[in-house]
Amino acid sequence: MTPNNSFGPASSNPTLCVNTILTAITLSTTTATGIGAAISLPTGVSAAWATNTITITGTPTVAGVFNYSIPLLGGCGNVNATGTITIKALPTAPTIGNITQPTCTTSTGSVVLNGLPSGSWTLNPGNIPGSGTSTTISPLAPGTTDFTVTDVVSGCTSLQTQVIISSGNSKRWLGTTSTDWFTDSNWLPTGVPDANTCVLVPTNVVTLYISGTNKTAFANTLTIADGGKLEVNSGNTLVVTNIVTVDTGGTLKLQNSANLIQINNSINTGTINVLRDTAPIILNDYTYWSSPTSGSQTLLEFSPNTNPKYFLTFSNGWQFLNASTAVFEKGIGYAILAPKVISASAPSSITFQFNGTPNNGIVPVSVTPGSNSALSTKLIGNPYPSALDADKFILANRVGLGTLSQTISGTLYFWTHNQPLSAGTYPQSDYAAYNLTGGIGTGIGTTSTTGTGNSTKPTRWIASGQGFEVETKANGNVTFTNDMRTIDINYINNNFYKNVNNANIENGFEKNRIWLNLTDDKNFSQTLIGYVETATNDYDPGFDGAYIRIGKNGFYSLIGNKIFTIQGRALPLTTSDVVPLGYKTESKGNLTISIDSIDGLFAGNQDIFIEDKLLNTIHNLKAAPYTFATKKGTFNDRFVLRYSKTNLGLNDPNNISSNVIISSKNEQIKIQSTVENIAKVFIYDMLGKTIYKNLEIDQRQILISDLKTQQVLIIKIILNNGRIVTEKLVNQ
Repeated sequence: MTPNNSFGPASSNPTLCVNTILTAITLSTTTATGIGAAISLPTGVSAAWATNTITITGTPTVAGVFNYSIPLLGGCGNVNATGTITIKALPTAPTIGNITQPTCTTSTGSVVLNGLPSGSWTLNPGNIPGSGTSTTISPLAPGTTDFTVTDVVSGCTSLQTQVIISSGNSKRWLGTTSTDWFTDSNWLPTGVPDANTCVLVPTNVVTLYISGTNKTAFANTLTIADGGKLEVNSGNTLVVTNIVTVDTGGTLKLQNSANLIQINNSINTGTINVLRDTAPIILNDYTYWSSPTSGSQTLLEFSPNTNPKYFLTFSNGWQFLNASTAVFEKGIGYAILAPKVISASAPSSITFQFNGTPNNGIVPVSVTPGSNSALSTKLIGNPYPSALDADKFILANRVGLGTLSQTISGTLYFWTHNQPLSAGTYPQSDYAAYNLTGGIGTGIGTTSTTGTGNSTKPTRWIASGQGFEVETKANGNVTFTNDMRTIDINYINNNFYKNVNNANIENGFEKNRIWLNLTDDKNFSQTLIGYVETATNDYDPGFDGAYIRIGKNGFYSLIGNKIFTIQGRALPLTTSDVVPLGYKTESKGNLTISIDSIDGLFAGNQDIFIEDKLLNTIHNLKAAPYTFATKKGTFNDRFVLRYSKTNLGLNDPNNISSNVIISSKNEQIKIQSTVENIAKVFIYDMLGKTIYKNLEIDQRQILISDLKTQQVLIIKIILNNGRIVTEKLVNQ
């Protein structure tokens, strides 16, 4: 007779977590020779029989309470071995929220972990205790970290969540291939830095150069260690997003016309050197300076060969400074006399060096109107080691309309020291000017041999180191910002003025402009009339520039009874528009009005006429300059700029003057009309005196031979159809 099957109790009824290796459970059997298929074991767990023992092993992968049953085989009876296994669920793996990567100033990162157990928990690695469903892990070193969370109540640990913190974007200068910034193999790791790169120039490595022509290099931060050297060659630009740090013993040098531009308002540390070449100067010339650095450099240290008596600034009046103790202030302009060692007659450019921490960020400069409107100006200057966008500066600060301050007229005045000191005074006509309409330059008389040649018109870009005057209209500040610093690679920050190609569209404004010169043998004056988008025919801050510095000869336009060196007028241009012109002269004689340059629609077929109301004549300035005789004095009602001859009887719609030929030879004047008989002829000298008239001609040709004079004449011809031609002629 076969005995019945039987089994002993399970060695354990365990409770464990999903994915935890099960400690083997054993059950002893008698009589049985094997087992059948197990019922209700957790997934990942199995049972085996050998030598009267059932062994249950494995790694459970699902949670639950499992009451298992294992049939015994081979003996009598229908018997199943039984027991219980409890599997606990794992906490959900943490989910990744915001990751903050290391920066040039912070070497570690951080991560936000979400989806944590609602009760207490422990994060690993780090054995970090906490509670709540979210937490931030910081600082977190660069590299890969696999985070798990353990639920304190269940004791179960989640699957891993991988977080990657980058090693940052740092590059170290090696200079193993060359001295050039733009060579990949010169950097570790390999590759030229960009705007996200933390750049380090280490100790005792070959000098790093930003070389080439019109090149722009980028960095997020720049650190130059003790003994490290970086030079930015002339015409090139270094753009740094954040801080510039120059350790003691390190060198950052900006050659003349190089730029250092910063994007954010970071606070720099350390000393840099900024070299600036003057425009050509001679002894007794003043240059208007403004420092791109701050620190302990005194004015006398900057220009040690200048007589200490001649360091000044201007705020509604000249102020003499103690050059031995005064240091450069941000945004303030300084008039500094040329060094005593240079020539009194041969102009030359001199190199000066600013030393200090590079200026950066917002720079406010206090201004106050003066009681004398003619002297209500302040000498300020570009505070940065980079070019400054004058248009942005004007738009931010012009009275009534400025986006940051509303304190100045919006016209900037630049001292060009173009003409030498004369009888103890400086020619006031040596002030160039610029506003949103454009710039006017300075010059010398037609036969003058003096002057330094600094006659270039100022443009939109104000060079680093450049001082200039502003006309103050209200109490407050003028404000400089990093947004005004230019990274236009087509601009080279060289000298104090730079020519650019005239364009019909400039800084978003359509511009159509005429530059007119008034000259004699010794004097020069220039005025600008521009038809500019958004300007009106009334006074517009930023577009109309008052004539605040009138020299021996002055040339200007008028709005009402006020005089302007630059006048912006409304678009569209109408040929019926007229612009009153005025001038001042301290001596009688001949003066000449001529076109210096034109752009926009004036560069096409649009005529430009000067009307002389004294002589009742209109002259085409595009055909030739206009020379006239004048007495000493100020004259605001003699001349008008116009664009047609339709007024005052000078109707010339078909350019009839091209069909009237006037010539002079052997003191005889020949006038010939190819389209109509000549009715009358009047001849005037340059003072407006009538020296000849013939009222009954009615012929195609006339020969005038009884004028015994060799001089410039004005010839007025009236044809039988009533059309009038007026021309200027030198009788010879």
